[in-house]
Amino acid sequence: MAKTHKTMRGRVVNMDTLRIKNEKEIALGNMNVNAGGDLLGPGGKIIKTRSERVRDANAIHTMVPGKVPVSKTKDDVIRKTAVEQATQQATAEAEAILDVADEQVEEASTPQGGLAAELAAKTKSE
Repeated sequence: MAKTHKTMRGRVVNMDTLRIKNEKEIALGNMNVNAGGDLLGPGGKIIKTRSERVRDANAIHTMVPGKVPVSKTKDDVIRKTAVEQATQQATAEAEAILDVADEQVEEASTPQGGLAAELAAKTKSE
């Protein structure tokens, strides 16, 4: 379906054939492209075709989710939240148990009585 326009002087201009005929001409502006949308380098050489540029742009802006699982129902969200809370609670309890164990290890490694206790007390005070 050719788009034809009538000029003020009555001439008929087919815009599609005009566009196709001038597709390789350098376009006006500062984008360094030709009329067909190809990226041009120095001397007007084609660096990337229009189809390559479109393919690259579509690869960046994809609607496909990454490696993050998608929650589909309310039950999935509730389960996920419960697992996160349980993990945080278990981590806090584990840290408390480790703190108690560290205190017990310090008490057990501290010398009791005699010359060793005196030397340990002097080292701590210094």
